[in-house]
Amino acid sequence: MSRVQLICLSNYEGGMEKHVADLAAGLARRGHVVGIICGKGFSQHIIPEAEIFEVDAQKSRINPGLLLTVFKTIRNFQPDVIHCHGGKAARIIGLIPVNKDTTKVCTIHGLKSVNSAYNPFDLRIGVSKAITASVLTGGRKCITVYNGLDRTYSPADESDFNIRECKLPPQFTWVAVGRLVKVKGFDLAIKALAQTNHNLIIAGAGPEREELENLTANYHLKDRVKFLGHRSDIAKIYGEVDGTLITSVREGFSYVFLESMIAGTPVIATDVPVANEILPERYICRNRSPETLAMVMKSFAKASVSEKAQCDEMLFCQQELTLEKMISKTEEAYLKAKEKLTNS
Repeated sequence: MSRVQLICLSNYEGGMEKHVADLAAGLARRGHVVGIICGKGFSQHIIPEAEIFEVDAQKSRINPGLLLTVFKTIRNFQPDVIHCHGGKAARIIGLIPVNKDTTKVCTIHGLKSVNSAYNPFDLRIGVSKAITASVLTGGRKCITVYNGLDRTYSPADESDFNIRECKLPPQFTWVAVGRLVKVKGFDLAIKALAQTNHNLIIAGAGPEREELENLTANYHLKDRVKFLGHRSDIAKIYGEVDGTLITSVREGFSYVFLESMIAGTPVIATDVPVANEILPERYICRNRSPETLAMVMKSFAKASVSEKAQCDEMLFCQQELTLEKMISKTEEAYLKAKEKLTNS
């Protein structure tokens, strides 16, 4: 077993942080000695066997105090493998001295215009094929390891959510899930909905809520759009709607897509990973016009009356995009990187 130091220099709030917490817990369960250098909020998501070293993630990547803290933590932990997540962690590892016998791996969670921060690593991992391709373009070795979820992920039995309480008209109902921020594109979902006779449930909290509520009112959709705020029982909600709508401007890997697939709820998405790498073309809106998205939504709703959509894709996700597969492939990546370091 190895001593693995994971580095994620952000506070716990999104998909990258969830990935790191899941990876830390999974590696620890398999007997590795795991330490994680991270921002705030990780402790409640990681099993006690993983050692947490919390830092002020708001500090700049060139802040001398942050650099010194990361350096000392790594020196004290003495890892066999350093595994960075995100550009900030990668940049810092490029600025501090690291034992030459330590294997350095980084996972890239989002598309970047500049990938030079990942040059010093023995191996790079992309969480989608699109990210891997962008890194390979620069001549760097990179492999794809999709994020995974626990295969036992299912609607929460303790949830008291009942879609009837939303008091929506009896018609096709979508759910859109995520933080209410511009990059998630919920405004597109609302504008497209106005061109259909469907309903929309929005589950999530964030700074854009008031603006989105105003947009809903402007389109006279208050009776067909319901804002639920942040929900911890999203699996139950997937089970009570007809489809999931993903309208993000960009994604590294959409956990919403994977959650919905595992829950057995079909998805319509804009042109973002990982939906655009798994779903057939007819379920992807390649441009961001409300008219095109509305057309895809209406076509799907009409077809879904007579067919069970996306069964093969759901089965693939349920079998291949699991937490155990993600952990195994990451362990394999460590071995490949170590072999490269040994043979260099």
